[in-house]
Amino acid sequence: MSGDVRDDAFLKLLEKACEAERDSMPARDSPEYEGWLEKVSALASKMAVEEGMIQGTTDDGTSWVMVQPEPEFVVKTTSGSEVTKKVFINVCSSPAIKPPQPIVSADADEVQYRVPLSAGPARTDVDKEGRPCMVYDVVFNTESIGRAKKESDFQALLIALAMQQLKQKCEPDLSESYTLPKMRQKGSIPPQQIRVDRSAKLDRKLGNLNLPSTGSGPTHTPARAMPGRSLVEELPDRP
Repeated sequence: MSGDVRDDAFLKLLEKACEAERDSMPARDSPEYEGWLEKVSALASKMAVEEGMIQGTTDDGTSWVMVQPEPEFVVKTTSGSEVTKKVFINVCSSPAIKPPQPIVSADADEVQYRVPLSAGPARTDVDKEGRPCMVYDVVFNTESIGRAKKESDFQALLIALAMQQLKQKCEPDLSESYTLPKMRQKGSIPPQQIRVDRSAKLDRKLGNLNLPSTGSGPTHTPARAMPGRSLVEELPDRP
């Protein structure tokens, strides 16, 4: 499970590729427009590989990089309907994950956010009694973690997002109850593979090139809401 890379250098390559293919750009409402975006983003990815920015590209053209998450705090919970097991979640930070973005809502009393995250695969460890447990690493943008350290309700929202992601993907019986042990990390945290969001980034961010929006992009699902605030989670896919 990976999030989208926030990479200004890659964005510059997207701009460069867009300029190179500008003469062939179809009308914004044309059915060929999305294919043009893919062509431009593929060209940008090729440039990035040549410049050593991207560490790999899958068969479908998805590009990715490896990042080393920075441990911040640990969430301890349990999972299992018949046999209960301990689960530790290393909540980490990385500037490679995009920061939270407010979403304009017609309801002035409700603030929504799009909060990207990246969740790594499960790994086994042992607790302090030597009993087996499961460990997951969930990474948010550094800005998200900074805000969570200042606002307890925002920290609770990030925890809810991390737990929701794991519950949806791999721990369906994950408990909603948790504690915050006084530790920065559980075990060694390995690098994570992060997807480079190419066409969506091109479509949304190159405003100076007057690119229209296709209306496509990452899937979003609502997470647990707090009073006066709801959170939208960006659910990534591993390439």
